[in-house]
Amino acid sequence: MDVALLGPHSLISGSVVMRPFPGVEGMLTVGTQSAEFSESEGGTTASAKASINVFALRGRYLPFRNHLALEAGFAVSSISLSASGDNVLGDSINYERANFVPAVLAGGGYALRTDMGFRLNILIGWMKYIASMGNSTIKTTGNFDQQDRDQLQKDLDSTSDELVKGTVYLELGVGWAF
Repeated sequence: MDVALLGPHSLISGSVVMRPFPGVEGMLTVGTQSAEFSESEGGTTASAKASINVFALRGRYLPFRNHLALEAGFAVSSISLSASGDNVLGDSINYERANFVPAVLAGGGYALRTDMGFRLNILIGWMKYIASMGNSTIKTTGNFDQQDRDQLQKDLDSTSDELVKGTVYLELGVGWAF
């Protein structure tokens, strides 16, 4: 079992590792990260929330048992975004976008392995989403016309599309082999 900081689109992750034969590892990794924002000024309030949960099947090849690790895998990320705002005039907006987005990943780095006991991973990799985020919904009340709503949705979609672009990841992991 491994626990890691950072990792493929994650702040923290955990992995169950199986070693079918020396030099090859297969693992199921679950990682997560989230953020919240809230602000209020002059009768206007705004808040936003984003969460990403990554489920990855990964394989590692360790040609020399220790030191060099090469990695490849497939992941599915559950990405959820929401934002809302209102003002004293009664205008309000609610935006939501959620989807499961598949990705591939590859990387390499340092790995210390023992037959039983302590494990260490320091990897750098690339995660590339192979689909887009999908549709969003936006609801408004008050002084928003259709053109304002459409433009705001387009702007928020464009910003949230940044989450599914290719990304470099660094993974610092420790574990214990049983």
